Amino acid sequence: MANALSVPVNHGEIFVPRLIGEGKVDKSLRITKKDGRLLIPILPQFREICNADFQFRPRTVNRAPFLKIREIAESMGINHAIPERWIRYGKSILLNTESSIDEELASVYARVLGVQKVYVSTGYVRGATRKPSVRLIFGTHGMVRHRENGVVYLFDPEQIMFSPGNVNVRGDLGIATENKVVIDFYSGIGYFSLPLAKFGNPSKVICVDINPAAIQFLEESSRANHLTEHIETHLGDSSSIYLDTKGDVAIMGHFDSLDMLENVLRNLKNQAIIVVHHLVKTADLEDSGKAVRLRAESLGRICKPIYSRIVKSYSPHVWHIVTAVEILCEVKDPTFG
Repeated sequence: MANALSVPVNHGEIFVPRLIGEGKVDKSLRITKKDGRLLIPILPQFREICNADFQFRPRTVNRAPFLKIREIAESMGINHAIPERWIRYGKSILLNTESSIDEELASVYARVLGVQKVYVSTGYVRGATRKPSVRLIFGTHGMVRHRENGVVYLFDPEQIMFSPGNVNVRGDLGIATENKVVIDFYSGIGYFSLPLAKFGNPSKVICVDINPAAIQFLEESSRANHLTEHIETHLGDSSSIYLDTKGDVAIMGHFDSLDMLENVLRNLKNQAIIVVHHLVKTADLEDSGKAVRLRAESLGRICKPIYSRIVKSYSPHVWHIVTAVEILCEVKDPTFG
């Protein structure tokens, strides 16, 4: 039996945080509900506040997975640096490390974390198709299935990159897309297209990418999400492609896409909205959308700002920004705005 403080269940949210903050709760025992009362285990030195005795069950404290991994690895005689962080893709993980990771150590990660595949990032993305430097260490080659915010992504980490850090800007462009034709230039595997098609109610999402693997995985994911009627794919270069359908909205997710703005505008209706992801130095943050406006003006267009927001830090003193503007795509008209 252990010391207990018995309080009405509906008083728990008052007593428990306060007692924990005061260091009076025995954290090795499990707080228990019984007969409309909440029984809180109290440390012996605070017996005076108790009003009951109770046989508590021990509280299982989950150890940090990395500690388990390190302990097992050391028992196997592995003494070199062991990565403490990883990115999870469904039932797979990606270790971003320069350390020596072999199949034996990778199997430890798989067992502790309950995953089927372990990849290691060995460098940077390469070329126009942005092929990742990723190697499979444990498991079988092929696609992984990753679910994020209700959307399923199917892809092979060895063939295509997947960025887990932009969840807050995927699918929510900050503008109305209902019944609009949206063109996603540099679509990749559908970071923006899939959640937008699923939740944004556009009439159509047209996806353009130069990488055949990206288009393949986007089409696989489109089928997995039952979106084939809403997503149209085109293999091609966004800097030169000309589409039969004009868009109401353009997504420009590549950091160099402003250089291709002229061709993007050729594929939009006369008055449209563009959402641009670009990089801005800290010194220019006060007017983070300036580069977008200046580029449009250099092409003889004018635009009205909608918003410009920080997505995340990209590197020291450089920020990933998303800017949305309403733009006149065909001719400069002084009455616009």
